[in-house]
This record gives sequence, structure tokens and C-alpha cells, in this order.
Amino acid sequence: MSLRLRLAVGLGLAVAISLGTLGVVVERSTKADLLRTTHRLLRSALENRIALAEPARRRSQLPDPRRLATAHLAYDPDGALLAQEPAGPPTAPLPLPDVSAGQLDRLRRGETVTVAAVDGSLRYLVLGRQLPDGRTEVEAAPLEAVDATIDHLVRTLALGSGATLLAVVLVALAGLRRGLRPLDDVVRTADAVTDGERGLRITTDRGPAEIRHLATALDCMLQQQNAALAAKEASEQRVRRFLADAAHELQTPITSVLGWAELQRRGALDDDGRRTAAERIEAESTRLARLVDEMLLLARLDEHRPLERRPVGLTAVVHDAVTDARAAGSEHPISFDAPVSVQVTGDSERLRQLVDNLLRNVRVHTPAGTRAAVAVTVEDGFATVSVEDDGPGFGPGQLDHAFERFWRSDASRTRATGGSGLGLSIVAGIVDAHGGSVVAANRPAGGASFTVRLPLDAT
Repeated sequence: MSLRLRLAVGLGLAVAISLGTLGVVVERSTKADLLRTTHRLLRSALENRIALAEPARRRSQLPDPRRLATAHLAYDPDGALLAQEPAGPPTAPLPLPDVSAGQLDRLRRGETVTVAAVDGSLRYLVLGRQLPDGRTEVEAAPLEAVDATIDHLVRTLALGSGATLLAVVLVALAGLRRGLRPLDDVVRTADAVTDGERGLRITTDRGPAEIRHLATALDCMLQQQNAALAAKEASEQRVRRFLADAAHELQTPITSVLGWAELQRRGALDDDGRRTAAERIEAESTRLARLVDEMLLLARLDEHRPLERRPVGLTAVVHDAVTDARAAGSEHPISFDAPVSVQVTGDSERLRQLVDNLLRNVRVHTPAGTRAAVAVTVEDGFATVSVEDDGPGFGPGQLDHAFERFWRSDASRTRATGGSGLGLSIVAGIVDAHGGSVVAANRPAGGASFTVRLPLDAT
């Protein structure tokens, strides 16, 4: 059963119960009022009868407050019927009430009873009183009009309740169809997304507040799911690209090592050639080992393995890295500025590797004579390490790929620079593992800049 039909049936059931309860209350209240009125008028008629209790008088001489004749019965002390006068006009009298001995005793005690006519065609409301001489005067008012009124009221209530219930159900169905139309749109959109149309959005500004809230929550969930799927696809694409690039990077040194080893095995080299082969095998093996170490480090960083956490003098680490960089590449003048001693919490070896990679990036990707400036400062509770150069900087569209693995600015994948394309990726991974951030940018005056922010040591 659909939600729309369930709501309509539930509302109809509630209305039916309400109307039924109201009908019962109205019927019983009206019947009680009519009986009270009849009883009151019957008592008045009985009092008048007793006041004029002369057997010779005719019934027509008695005042009738209801302007309707009542039946009159008179009994002796032994219960024998002394007199009887039927109700109704003389030309068409109504059947007399059938009063039993037990009911007569109740009437003598002043109770009011309801009895049927002798032929069972109608009912009477009967009231009696025992006089001092032992005689009992009884007045009986026919309930024909009361019963007819109640029957008419019950039919009217039943027809009215049925019409009202039908109208409520129809109006409820129309209102629910209109009100739940936005929910139908949500269902259709969800079905379309299930079928593969992931670019669809759920409308969140239609319908009642509850449906708008549900649509908003589903739309947010849908967008999060789309984002998660997109991230998963991007991650899988990066993994595939990483494997392809890693295989490509490893292929070159391995091919070089195998080539020189094959030449040496065949004896095709003289003494100078063998020395050159040994040197090339050693160099390519070193390069291969460094590449494998970098990939293993990236894998550990991706797995969020905890690094060593202890206070580290960042100023001293950066100073040592600058000193070694000056010795490794004197053709790139490097200035160093650290006004204060800065301490952070982290892994001193990885922080040193971070700075080494940034400085090596300057040596590899800028021409000889390019100046570089390194500074350590403190700002807003963070230690900032900046590395700037006055080289060519990043080209158009290159900043977005600066920290991607195995990415190079040259599409030819030349090895002239000697870089593996993992240095800046390692920088980003180390910074992230320390809870910091790194930003690459082009300087307004020319050249590239890298800004690393690390949380200061809490102590």
C-alpha cells in the first residue's frame, strides 16, 4: 500500500471514528432531552389527572400540556384494572400500554417505566402514583414521535457522516497527491541516479517543510556520494597513473644496469669501458634505490603511519639543510634568515628531508646563478619556512600539478634535470603528517615560492 493511500485511509478512519462518536453522543443526548421533555409533560398530565380524579369526568375535560392525548389507566389496590382510556383521537385510538404487575409495583414506588403497547406496535413512557385510597392512577405517553425523531436523526447523521467521510477522503487524496508531488520528484530523481545519471540534483525548495528537509538531506547525501565516487575514481586513476609512472621511472635505471652488465658479461668492454660500466651501474643503482626509498616513504605517508613526535629545533634543521645545499650547488647562491629560534614537534629527519627536497627543487629546476632565499618566521602560532627563488617560476597551469607524483613540467619526460617527480609529493606528505600546510606560488617579481606552515611546539 502506498504512503498516499495509507495516509488517506488513516485520515478516513480517524474521521469515521470521530463522526461515529459524535453521532452516538448527539443521538443519545437528543433522545435524553426528548425523554426528559416527555417525562416532564407526562408528570404534569398525571398531576392534573389526580387533581381532577373523578371517574365521571371524561378525558377530554383534562388539560393536555403536550396538546397530545395520553393513555390513562386506573388500578385498585389489588392491581385490578378499574378504568382505561386509550391515547390518540377518538376516531383512531392507539393501542393501550401493556403494564405488567412488576411494572405496576415500580410505578407505585414513583419510578418511570417504558413499556410496549399490547400489540407491540409502539412504546409508552409510563408514570404512575398511588393515591391515599389505594388506587393507582397511571398516565402513559406514546413515544411514537420520539422514536420517529430519533430514527430520522440517526439516518440524517449516518448519511451526513458518510458524505462527510467521502468528501474528507477525496479531499485528503487530492491534497496528499499535490503535497507529495515533490516527494515523487525525489523518488524519480533517486531512481534516475540509480540508473547511472549521477549529475542530477534533487529540488529542495518545493513542498512542505518536512519534504524540503528530506529533499535537502537526500541531495546532500547524493552530492556526498557523487563526491565520494568521484574521489574514488580519481584515486583509482592516480593509482593507475602512479603504477605506470613508477614502472616507467624504474625501467630506465634497470635497463641501464642490465645493458652495462650485459656488455661486461660479453667481454665487449676494455679497461676504460669496464670502469665506466661500473660507475654507471653504481650511479643507476643509487638512483634506483633512492627512487624506491621515495616511493616507500610516500606509501608510509599515505597509510598515515605515525612519525616520530618530539621537540625539534626547526631553525637549526633549516640552517643545516641550507649549509649542505650551498656545498652541493655553489652555482645557486642561497641566503638564510631566521630572526628567532623556532621549535616544533615532529620528526627531525623528515623535516630535514622536507627542506632538502625544496632546496633540491631549486637546484634542479632553475638555471645556474639563480638566487634563492630561505627564511624561518613565526606567525599566528605557526612556524613558517619559506623558500623563494628568482628563477622562471611555474608556467601556466603548472601550479595545480606542483605536488602531484611523477609530474614534470616537460611533457617529453626528459631526464636532463635528474628529478624523479616525487620530491614535492614527499614535501606535501611530510607537511600533512605534521598537521601543517604547504603552498606553491609564483612571486610577483618573478620566480617560485614555497611556504610551509607547521604548528609550534606546545611546550
